[in-house]
Amino acid sequence: GFCSKPCLFFASGECTNGSTCCYCHMDHRKRPAHLDKRNRTQLERKTPEAQALILLSGLSMRLQQVEIGPEAESAFTELVAVCDVNLQMLSNA
Repeated sequence: GFCSKPCLFFASGECTNGSTCCYCHMDHRKRPAHLDKRNRTQLERKTPEAQALILLSGLSMRLQQVEIGPEAESAFTELVAVCDVNLQMLSNA
């Protein structure tokens, strides 16, 4: 079901509020990282080409951390190649 934000102190065994704690004491999967306001602003100031390069770099790093099948790896390699061609065309325009 739905719950409030996880209790950061409970996860480390240091929550002193017990059942009166306003935060959830259930096990939660680690949340995905999000850009903070400063990083979002910096990204928004970049050209679309630079944003695409940053995105592809991040995806590449993430895919190296997880096991993906050969079909997914092949599809990603093909996507990168297409993006590289399109980025070169944009930068030459």
